[in-house]
Amino acid sequence: MMTTPAPPFGVDLADPAQRGLVEKIFRRRWASQVRAAGLDPDDVLQAVFMGILARNQGTRPWDPAISSLSNYSYIVIRSVVRNAVDQAKRAEKRGWVVGSSNDVATWDHPGMHSWQAPVPGAADLPAAVLARVAAGEHPLVVALSVVEDGVQGLLLGWSLVELAEERRPSGRRRRAARRRPQRKTTTGRKKRKTGMTTRALSLPPMITPAVLSDLQAVL
Repeated sequence: MMTTPAPPFGVDLADPAQRGLVEKIFRRRWASQVRAAGLDPDDVLQAVFMGILARNQGTRPWDPAISSLSNYSYIVIRSVVRNAVDQAKRAEKRGWVVGSSNDVATWDHPGMHSWQAPVPGAADLPAAVLARVAAGEHPLVVALSVVEDGVQGLLLGWSLVELAEERRPSGRRRRAARRRPQRKTTTGRKKRKTGMTTRALSLPPMITPAVLSDLQAVL
């Protein structure tokens, strides 16, 4: 008994007609949006072709009995373009946070994103600056007084906080301090246990009105 072969599913990119239709839809509908996002349309088109090939081998190849090639190509192109534009926006945002135009994909530090770049001079801070933080001066005030760039100053403030955290007493000494007897409250009520534990975060101290005045003087 003869069996009919299964119909070929998927887009045949080797066929000039099918490949040309995919490229035509991309050029007319999506190329301008890709270009407006600062991306190269040719690179995104190659990503579209790669996406089609991946779908040919996966569980969602094009089936002529379900949809036309135009509709299928439109759906694939829309998915690839949206992902590419979203990634470009996230990379641009991360580059802006550190005040740099370096893109995440082109950052030349292996294993490190551009938004994780080390702050220049954070490891070589003078002892006098660290002494000011240790004396209780707000890290942001100290950082902005020694660094001209505002963004780098904020990042330097975080670095000062981390350095201060490293110089805090050891865990054993902190636990011993917590075990010291505390004064009872005037109401005599015991604190209710909520089952939640708090953990010290590496955040700058609270900005008080005095600190705000110091910041205004620095800025």
